[in-house]
Amino acid sequence: MRSDSLRLSMLSGDNMTSAERVSNEVGKLDDVHASLSPSEKLNILSGWRGSKGSVLMVGDGVNDAPALAGATVGCSLGLRSATAVENSDVIFMDENLSSLSWYIRKSKSTRAIVAQNLVLALGFMALASMSAACGALPLWLAVSMHEGGTLLVGLNGLRLLSDDLS
Repeated sequence: MRSDSLRLSMLSGDNMTSAERVSNEVGKLDDVHASLSPSEKLNILSGWRGSKGSVLMVGDGVNDAPALAGATVGCSLGLRSATAVENSDVIFMDENLSSLSWYIRKSKSTRAIVAQNLVLALGFMALASMSAACGALPLWLAVSMHEGGTLLVGLNGLRLLSDDLS
């Protein structure tokens, strides 16, 4: 996830020694906060949302639930805690964080393709309806243009099925 230029931090209820050990195992994190209560996690996360914008929170227990709910996107690891699952937007069933970077890149691709599709659809509808309204095109040709635009939008959306996220 370093290649995605994301800031990686840990908010833990464990002591600092345990939190730093985990941080070193997963790769050096930007920040490590330890011995936090659920409300302290939420306060730190709220500060980040105010200053940094979007925040993704990954948690697995009832103590993470307030922060999961307060994050822009909350991700729960597995089904360990019903409270965490309830407050999450995404649930990783395999409890494997290695795919998180792929999900982030895929969401950015999805957002870009949705924007492209809106421009394509509105462009084709505007062109077809204005041309037909001015009498430059017969109605059947304007309807065909509209349907062609719909076809292009669908084909463009199919690009999301590819794992290549260039």
